[in-house]
Amino acid sequence: MGRKIVAVEHFNILFRAFGLHSWTEENGDELIACAHGSTPSFTLLRWDGDSLYEVDTYDVPGTSRSVHTWEENGNRMIVVGHSTSPCLTLLKWDGTSLSEEDTYSIEGTGWGVYSWENDNKRFIVAATSGDPPNVEILEWDGNSLSEVDNDSIPGSARVVSLWEENGEQLWLEYMGP
Repeated sequence: MGRKIVAVEHFNILFRAFGLHSWTEENGDELIACAHGSTPSFTLLRWDGDSLYEVDTYDVPGTSRSVHTWEENGNRMIVVGHSTSPCLTLLKWDGTSLSEEDTYSIEGTGWGVYSWENDNKRFIVAATSGDPPNVEILEWDGNSLSEVDNDSIPGSARVVSLWEENGEQLWLEYMGP
């Protein structure tokens, strides 16, 4: 017998959600970072096991398209890709409020973002829809974002998947010609 999916709670964000990333806090609550098309275009939600509610919002320029998070020094860092310059915003959740840590100008919309750590360094890969579409790799040093490398690809770069194979980080960002 298959599992049945039942809606437990819903939250109206006015426009469709483009990117979600969640984590569990020490108290067991789930926090959900939600990139979406309404204003403000980023919402942090909390699921306490009984109810889903808004914790904080942040207005990134344009429509937020993608989100990824990681823990750093007791805070939650949240990278948001969005449609209006600078197209990449790094937020910090300190447990009570969101604040902007840095922004980075990328060419085109930040369609997909993903973060990973390697050799005690934090990297962010962004799929962009610039002209030409690019794969941007940035490094977060705890104070600011800087470009490590980039490459142009054919088609529209919109999706980021990351995995490790034989000790190397590999990623795929592509969505057709």
